[in-house]
Amino acid sequence: MNKLLEEIKTLEKDMEKGIEKAKSEKENLINNAKKESLKLISEEKEKISKEMDKKISDETERLSKEREKIKITGEKKAHELRKKAEKNMNKATSFIVDSFNKKINE
Repeated sequence: MNKLLEEIKTLEKDMEKGIEKAKSEKENLINNAKKESLKLISEEKEKISKEMDKKISDETERLSKEREKIKITGEKKAHELRKKAEKNMNKATSFIVDSFNKKINE
């Protein structure tokens, strides 16, 4: 009978050890899963950050090119307007001189 009780106690201890081992393994698996998920989240954040940086860089470059086109167009228009103004100034000067000469000659 004593031997039977000792075997039962031994089995109970073995079961407790097995349960503790299983709990420990479970905790390790959970901790590893948490670490892996945090790593994956971090990698995805980094990937998204790089993609956003690329998009911002591309858009900045596009806007810079667009700004340069607008600047060139504006400079061309300003140059054309200056030429036109000079031409009109010459006409106006000639008109005034001619008008003045007519008045003198009258």
